[in-house]
Amino acid sequence: MSTTKSNLQQTLDLIRATGWAPAGAPRRGTSIREAVRNVTGADHRRYTTAVRVIGQAAGQSLGLISAWETQPGRTQADVEQLLGRAIKLAH
Repeated sequence: MSTTKSNLQQTLDLIRATGWAPAGAPRRGTSIREAVRNVTGADHRRYTTAVRVIGQAAGQSLGLISAWETQPGRTQADVEQLLGRAIKLAH
């Protein structure tokens, strides 16, 4: 499994374990970017690569994950499906 796939799988596992909440939401859970940051730590290259692949899976060419995940009605199931698609896209 590639490093990016592994990072994305760990991101999905973390969101499943802690719950999901969009960035800035007043509830418990982890946003996608927070989860990626927790998984990749200080490694900027690993972080940006994972975020780029998630952005591609979301149809956000600039990697605008926050715009995608803060759309009204977005659910944790949507986030898990997105991360599943990203894992399939990763090399």
